[in-house]
Amino acid sequence: MIYWGDEKSSIDVNSSLSEKKEICETISSAIWADDIVALKQTHSNSGFHVSNLEKDKKFFTTEGDFLITQESDLGIAVITADCVPLVLHNLENQAIAIVHVGWKGAVTGIVKAVCTDALFSKNMDLVQAFIGPSALDCCYEVQKDFLEHFDEEIKEKCFVVRDEKIYYNNTLFIRIKLKSLGIFDRNIYTDYNICTICSEEFCSYRRDGKMARRNVTVALLR
Repeated sequence: MIYWGDEKSSIDVNSSLSEKKEICETISSAIWADDIVALKQTHSNSGFHVSNLEKDKKFFTTEGDFLITQESDLGIAVITADCVPLVLHNLENQAIAIVHVGWKGAVTGIVKAVCTDALFSKNMDLVQAFIGPSALDCCYEVQKDFLEHFDEEIKEKCFVVRDEKIYYNNTLFIRIKLKSLGIFDRNIYTDYNICTICSEEFCSYRRDGKMARRNVTVALLR
């Protein structure tokens, strides 16, 4: 199960742990999760198996940007406000991962870091990928120096120019990486990949700046 959060169930990134916990408990009740685990996100390419986290380090205290588990009824979460929430599900061994993929994480290899984990790498043909609400190239404007972070292939495929302005497609970059790592295109689902900038249903840092809250995405196994 995947819960794609929106503005109505969002988190203030500067709120206390108790306030975050209250919102997550509401989400837990709605999706019948025993608990929700989340990291303190840093736009890195690192993460954890939930089983390797200490009990008191499972809720917005340990730094990282992806979580992996095989435990049923345990929600694993990321918060986003234009970055991509990515969920992977291995149908063979019933492992799931949730990934916070901003452009920095994408460039530094967070998708590869998750896909090469032992719980996913041995049978990528049986892995499904789900991409949630994020900034899309209809609105994700960048400056020319932004292109310096990408190789020529990605520049050609993932950027468009309209009215002398440059727009970036992080979702397409992620899809290219997923396919290069062995996930079939037919197993990559983008039904919920709605633009957070132009859809006011979702939180967006690029639209609302420092006032922006964070959408909560939760994945769990039944």
